[in-house]
Amino acid sequence: MHPILKKQITLGAIVAATACSISYSIAAADVIDTTPREAGGKVKGAAEGAVKFVDDVAITTAVKTKLIADEQTKARDIKVITEKGVVRLIGEVDSNSEQREAESVARSVDGVQAVKNELKVKAR
Repeated sequence: MHPILKKQITLGAIVAATACSISYSIAAADVIDTTPREAGGKVKGAAEGAVKFVDDVAITTAVKTKLIADEQTKARDIKVITEKGVVRLIGEVDSNSEQREAESVARSVDGVQAVKNELKVKAR
């Protein structure tokens, strides 16, 4: 396994576990003085928020992994940020074709709702 990919997956797992833990802790603290039905709703809401966050981490990891594997893109120069399924590509690339390829790669990942391509082509 490529070292960068291994680091991305490990980081993604740590972030996901932390997000779940924090969400449940906040929900637990918030339900102390509520009815069981209200408490259940608050815990469910916290869990849904954690799942969306984990999905974004998984999408970011998948996009970055595909960019690393793609011979036409220089993944080290491309930052990937995902929020609510919307992927932002940020950085500098060598050509318009690399810019288009990076966007195409991002769009090919399951769960991606949209791609905001903010990549700039380096001046020559």
